[in-house]
Amino acid sequence: MAAIVDFYSETNKSAATPLFSGSGIGIGQSFTGNSGILNNCKFYLFKAGSPTGNAVAKIYTHTGTFGTSSKPTGSALATSDVFDVSTLTGAYQLITFNFTGNDKIALTNGTHYVVTLEYDDGDGGNYLAIGYDNTSPTHPGNMSGTTDYIDWWSDNSYDLCFYVYKDDTVTAKASIQKSSTQTITSKGKIQITEEFTQIITSKAKIVCITKPVLITPISLTIENSPVYFVWEIPTCCKNRNMHAHIQIDKTDNTFGDLEKDLSSYRDSNFEYWDGGAWQPYPIAGVTSVYYGNQARVQVILTNGDKYWKVKGEVK
Repeated sequence: MAAIVDFYSETNKSAATPLFSGSGIGIGQSFTGNSGILNNCKFYLFKAGSPTGNAVAKIYTHTGTFGTSSKPTGSALATSDVFDVSTLTGAYQLITFNFTGNDKIALTNGTHYVVTLEYDDGDGGNYLAIGYDNTSPTHPGNMSGTTDYIDWWSDNSYDLCFYVYKDDTVTAKASIQKSSTQTITSKGKIQITEEFTQIITSKAKIVCITKPVLITPISLTIENSPVYFVWEIPTCCKNRNMHAHIQIDKTDNTFGDLEKDLSSYRDSNFEYWDGGAWQPYPIAGVTSVYYGNQARVQVILTNGDKYWKVKGEVK
């Protein structure tokens, strides 16, 4: 099970920067830990030409002023398993870098770190590229980079598209307050749970569906109603079209007093990210091409404490 530590969505991507030997070989983004054990990170990548070799992600101690001059310092605190860059495609994909063994470090709540992607192979015609925002970056941290793994530059006019995950269960407490326009809002806490679902077909075959990763609201956020609930589309071992089912309870996490019980095949306002834009969620479900992409639904809530969960379903 994995939960978000910090992220800057690939929906913010406006440009890409290459990584290859003799040029930039490391790129990073500063972020803030919120406790828990490091699980994995993701970057928005594609390849040009036919690069070979391995890339890794690393976590470093942060130096400088967070959001202004953040950059890595010292030796890496954790290094991911290697990723074979030849398996990339020419289209953007969110690529996962897993941390295992002694590299599953504890992230301290409120402490700043830098997550990096490093690749020192390839050339000017064969390289990997990573998406970032150079138009209107809004992440609290900032981007950094290196050509030699010794000296790192920093630039607060850029933000990488990235995700950092931990092992913990996600619990979010949200205080959703009325705006000056008197929009109906919800004030209280939102507890996020994750659910593993098995659907048995009419032929009595068991279809395995992975646990959805919940993105937002994240822990201790303040939101205004209507609220966007965002998660990653889970996978199905049979590659069937995936539907989404969200429940929001107004009493507790036993989900016996539902305020909302919504399904993507019958209710409106569900959307999924197709790699370039948000699209209406198909009544027939999202195909396996979009497994791992984000999905969301916008919900108007009444006042009170809220608890929510999401699960994937197939028909």
